[in-house]
Amino acid sequence: MNSCSLHRLSLSLVGLILLTFSSPASTELLDNPKISIRDKAGKIHAYYAVGDVHYGGLNESAEMEIKGFSMESGRDMDKDGNLSGRVGTTYVSQSIQRGEWFRFSVRALVEPGFAVGGDELFQRVGFFGGEPETTMDHVVKRFYNRIQIERDDLGVNGLRKANGAAAWRTFGFDFRIPFEGVRKLALEVGFKNGKGKGSAGFLIQEFSLTRLPRQNAESAVTPFTLPAGVKESDLVRLGGRWFFHPQNKGQIGKGMLRGKRFSGAQLDRFYYRTAGWERPFFGHSSVVLKEGFLSQEGNRVSRDQDVMGLVIEIDTNHLVVHSRNLPDHPTATFPGYLGNPNYIQEQRHAWRLPLDPEKARNPRHMDSKNQNRALNMGPIGVAVNGVVFFNPFDAGSEEAVDIMDRCCGHPGPGNEYHYHKYPLCVRSPFDDDGNQHSPVIGWAFDGFPIFGPYESKGVLAKSDRTNPLNAFNIHRDDKRGWHYHVTPGSFPYIIGGYWGEAQVRRGPGGPPGGRGPQGGPPPRGPRR
Repeated sequence: MNSCSLHRLSLSLVGLILLTFSSPASTELLDNPKISIRDKAGKIHAYYAVGDVHYGGLNESAEMEIKGFSMESGRDMDKDGNLSGRVGTTYVSQSIQRGEWFRFSVRALVEPGFAVGGDELFQRVGFFGGEPETTMDHVVKRFYNRIQIERDDLGVNGLRKANGAAAWRTFGFDFRIPFEGVRKLALEVGFKNGKGKGSAGFLIQEFSLTRLPRQNAESAVTPFTLPAGVKESDLVRLGGRWFFHPQNKGQIGKGMLRGKRFSGAQLDRFYYRTAGWERPFFGHSSVVLKEGFLSQEGNRVSRDQDVMGLVIEIDTNHLVVHSRNLPDHPTATFPGYLGNPNYIQEQRHAWRLPLDPEKARNPRHMDSKNQNRALNMGPIGVAVNGVVFFNPFDAGSEEAVDIMDRCCGHPGPGNEYHYHKYPLCVRSPFDDDGNQHSPVIGWAFDGFPIFGPYESKGVLAKSDRTNPLNAFNIHRDDKRGWHYHVTPGSFPYIIGGYWGEAQVRRGPGGPPGGRGPQGGPPPRGPRR
């Protein structure tokens, strides 16, 4: 069973560089805007593939029509007697400087049958320069052991509590430019010593390259650290754990920020204090309104459109999240998947999160079927990408956990896409690989943060006996205060009730669109 279960190129490395796929069989680029796209300078980035790699539709395993590469660990496609393969592309620039830090990321799905021996799944970056061009060195990160840990820890997050780790994930590799004169980076992902069985592909949908801010001269900003040149005294405290880094240092206060709205690159200036400093909205400024989705007006979208996914407003006592509620990751094909008759429709949400949440006087948590109605049906919180979390129950007190796509989401009768369980696919500013406490992935509507599944290195919060979660899926520590954790495979999955006072109402955007194609009545069928 499936688990919960293209691009643009920005010349400015301040943001994300998405390198698009071309045919591995030929240097001739495909005439398809989802396969190869020119950047602002008119350059097309080509991909190459070597060994046991297939290029084409990934819809059988990806639940949707999408093209990309599949590295096959169980099929000797090139008939050379070895199970190995790699996919790569290059990035060329005259502006690469020694000491700079970059992140090479791969957006991929690892099928349950994919297997290699000896941790031989890797990302590799080669450095080239000089005249004539020469190879200067390379760096490698191996990460198959991480896949195995996630299969053990997160497997029950999937449908029928199986294959929960088989979801679209971002695998990141941070590296430093070690030499002067580097002018080209060769970016590869590959495998050796394949031992796969059945559906044994490593499915690749996207490469990306990001220039990272520095913490100091020798290291990049890591989780919970401030970039070089940014001091805590530069930040404006908005309330609670929320801070903002204004462009004009020392010349602005919270009062001047009140009522203002921020979008685009400005979202990277929001900081959330946990064990250190997190930038939860980093990378979520824009999203794609995809072909086949519905617009706010209920019209069927005929081509992909870039839209502003999030706008953040600072209120007196609240942070207001204005969101189109569009997933920024692959989803199943709706309507149709598992009989779901609903579309994914662009919404107009405005969620008010208390800046400084406090525990409610008499908090209540759900009973086993939520018959006490301790947690409202529908939206209960919002993820960092603006997509809402829902109560785990649907009508009739039936759990909705076995009718979702690989990212634990689906659209309901109002065409509002939402998550019922831990959404592995949500992009994070850094990898949540189980080596430390998970990052913030969103907030409940009482303002308390929701973190990923890990409490510390190798320890799932749901299994922690030294500081156990209560029935609300919340606990407290000195660094983060009260905070929720998602619990893969374990009820209540997201939160079991509000620990604080919550305002569960949509803002001026009103209710979800809920209209069918071309503005007609919404498609109807059995409730989720």
